[in-house]
Amino acid sequence: MTLAASTKGSVAADTALRSARHPELALLPLRNQTVDRTTTRGTIMYMNMYASFATAAETVSDTRKHLTGHVARFRAEGIEAAPVVFGDRRRPDAVLLPYETFVLLLDVAEDLVIAERIRERAASDNGRRTSLGEVAAEFGIDLDTL
Repeated sequence: MTLAASTKGSVAADTALRSARHPELALLPLRNQTVDRTTTRGTIMYMNMYASFATAAETVSDTRKHLTGHVARFRAEGIEAAPVVFGDRRRPDAVLLPYETFVLLLDVAEDLVIAERIRERAASDNGRRTSLGEVAAEFGIDLDTL
């Protein structure tokens, strides 16, 4: 992927940047967005798969009671395991998820931050480039002696 392809600021560009590092995320939408994905069988619409977790939450006491079972399910199912959303009075306050999912989400978050920096830099880019030799000469450094 080229830098120009990742600086457009579109859902497709953000998804491409994320997918370059994590091919397993290629089909996942960005939060609160829908992504059209064309396959050999046509266009498939992927909706926000996380919206259903926000409405159904376990109580804190139920989560505490079933914690061992949730951890066992996370170990058995790994990254495929559904997260557990819980909170007081069944309001979503926190999430339990497999460690593999957590690590993957950290990588995705990092990719999103990098994509935003790329977009900001591309927007303010004046096109001028400076070579290492030019910088060294400006500061009186002889690169051949290093």
